[in-house]
Amino acid sequence: MAFNASFELERLRECAGVIRGTSSWLARIEPRVVDLLEPFRSFSYYNPAQCGSASMKAVLPALTGRGYDQLAIQEGGMASQEYFRVTFGDVTEQERQRVRQQLEEYCGQDTMGMIWIVDELRQLLSRERKSSLTRLQRAPAILEGNQ
Repeated sequence: MAFNASFELERLRECAGVIRGTSSWLARIEPRVVDLLEPFRSFSYYNPAQCGSASMKAVLPALTGRGYDQLAIQEGGMASQEYFRVTFGDVTEQERQRVRQQLEEYCGQDTMGMIWIVDELRQLLSRERKSSLTRLQRAPAILEGNQ
C-alpha cells in the first residue's frame, strides 16, 4: 500500500535500475500495489477540512484528527532536503543522527497515517452499512404506512 503509488513505484523503478537483482522483485510486487490516494482523488470520500486537497497531509487530519504538526519534519520536500543535507553535506555526526531520528519519525507518521486512514475508512463503511441496513429494515413498515 502506498499513498500516491505512481510516485512510490517510480522511486522503486529508479532503485531497481541501479541495484542489481531487484527488477524481478519489483515486477512481482508492482501489480499488487494498492494506492490509498485513489478514494480521495476520485472524491469517493471528501471532508471539507481537506480544503480541496487529496494529499496525505490534508486527508490524515481531516479523517483522523492526527497530523504532522508535532514533528520537526512535516512534509516530503523538507524530508528530501534534510536527507540530502546530512548525507552529502558537511555536518557533524550528532547533527546527522538528530536528523536521521527526525526522518524516521516523519516516515513512521506516514506509515501509521496510512494505517489510521484505512482503519477510519473501514469504520465509516461499517457505520454506513449498518445505517443502510436499518433503513432497509424499516422500508416495509414505511411502505405500508406503519412508520
